[in-house]
Amino acid sequence: MTCIFIPILLIAMMGYMGMLIFFIRGIRKNIPLNATPNDLRERITVVVAFRNEAPNLPMLLDDLAAQTLPAGHFDIILVNDHSSDLWQKTITPRLLPNLTIVNATQTGKKGAIRQGCLMAKGNIIVTTDADCRLQPRWLESILQLIHHNRADILIGPVEMLSNGSWMQNLQALDYRALQLCSAGAANMQHPIMCSGANLAFTAKAYHQLMHHINDTFLSGDDMFLLHAAKRHNMCIAFANSPHAVVFTSAQPTLSSFIQQRIRWASKSKAYTDRDTIIVAIMVLTTNVLMTALMLTTLCVPQIWLLTLGIMTIKAIFEWKLFSAGKLLFDRPALIQFLCVMAAHPLFTTAIASAGFVLNVTWKERRVQTKTPVR
Repeated sequence: MTCIFIPILLIAMMGYMGMLIFFIRGIRKNIPLNATPNDLRERITVVVAFRNEAPNLPMLLDDLAAQTLPAGHFDIILVNDHSSDLWQKTITPRLLPNLTIVNATQTGKKGAIRQGCLMAKGNIIVTTDADCRLQPRWLESILQLIHHNRADILIGPVEMLSNGSWMQNLQALDYRALQLCSAGAANMQHPIMCSGANLAFTAKAYHQLMHHINDTFLSGDDMFLLHAAKRHNMCIAFANSPHAVVFTSAQPTLSSFIQQRIRWASKSKAYTDRDTIIVAIMVLTTNVLMTALMLTTLCVPQIWLLTLGIMTIKAIFEWKLFSAGKLLFDRPALIQFLCVMAAHPLFTTAIASAGFVLNVTWKERRVQTKTPVR
């Protein structure tokens, strides 16, 4: 059995390493630019759909008020997705002159974002989440980059912050790897993922694509928008600037972490984009096989040296990925990286398996994890 398994694993590892080399090449194509006055001619509308975010909304509004982009060049639309907390009281002292607040007319984040985008007055729309922290030059850098790339869609980088615990370090490094893969793929003209926590697009592109976005799920609007843009051969670029990074917190508990990742994975069943599917299959296959190798080593300890060698080679290529992305994100400490990456195959396999058997809730709502039969 081992004689068959090892060659299969080695073939999968070769494909995985080739994929990482492709992403690293893309990241190294990054050429950061400085903003110029001519980039500040357009108007931006920031759209934020929120539900039960009373503690986070004041900080979000403070960050938006501190933007270096003049207030006359952007407005903000907050769409309340049927919150049940006291969010009104928390933001009353921070009401901004360029702020509009509306209640969602539909259920779900996707409907709330769509409502906000249709209300947008700007010819560039930027979405983020209420629990994100924004840098002062966030909007300025997005405006400059969308112009420089002549992009219909600009994928923004998101960094997940950790409190230093092992679980949150795992989340943060896993998410950082996803972001770097996203940057590399987009720079190579094969975008595979984006996040509504930091996404910009022209209003013209959105109106053209809105009827081509998968409506099966209440969320997932970001990825479905990206895939629709690819089908329509639109220009998609990555925001290769440290000023464009937004920050979000890692999940506080193991349960919420698992629920979040299953929620993300559940939408992948509706993906039809070839690049995204190929990358997802390669990553999952490699991690499942690595998990099987580690478990096999417990039963057949004679292969421990082979296992160590394969894990070392995998870690070297993953370290090169993190090193290539040091313009956007700080490189992790080596010991932290090694500990997290050793556990990563087990975590990925467990999450993928759990997605088929566990029910998921998000902000008091049941999340659909099975694609409906039509």
